[in-house]
Amino acid sequence: MKKILLSLVCLALFGCSDDNDGKVTNEFLVGKWQCKLAFFSAQDHNGKLSDYEKNKDILFVKEYKLDEGKLYSKKDNSKDWVEMDIVNKYTGKTDVIRDNGFRSLKVTTLMTKKTDNQYFIKEEFFLMEKNIDNKNECVYKTNAEGLCTRIK
Repeated sequence: MKKILLSLVCLALFGCSDDNDGKVTNEFLVGKWQCKLAFFSAQDHNGKLSDYEKNKDILFVKEYKLDEGKLYSKKDNSKDWVEMDIVNKYTGKTDVIRDNGFRSLKVTTLMTKKTDNQYFIKEEFFLMEKNIDNKNECVYKTNAEGLCTRIK
């Protein structure tokens, strides 16, 4: 009985810490990460989207650094660092990138912390084009999701 009570106390004290709340911060990302993403796509078939079909998996290394309070990233095969805004970009909300009445592009992005050394990433793109009669002519949806693990 004492072991059960002790286990429950430990779970209450350590199981709900703020460190593992799923939020990715700039400081958390600093370092090198190996990422494996799976890509899926769905296309328009007679006005309806098909089910997602897996296209491919890709494996890459991404590195993050902080410089004067700003987050920068680069892929392993690049020499250029690009400024990132993780807090506002990967929130799970959908952004309309372009919508001019005939072509609409929407992007949903999400990044969540899984452990102290892993994060999950998901990006979904939805493209819709209309013809002159204002009917959907082309509908295309892609989804990339995967896991990144700290390697350095």
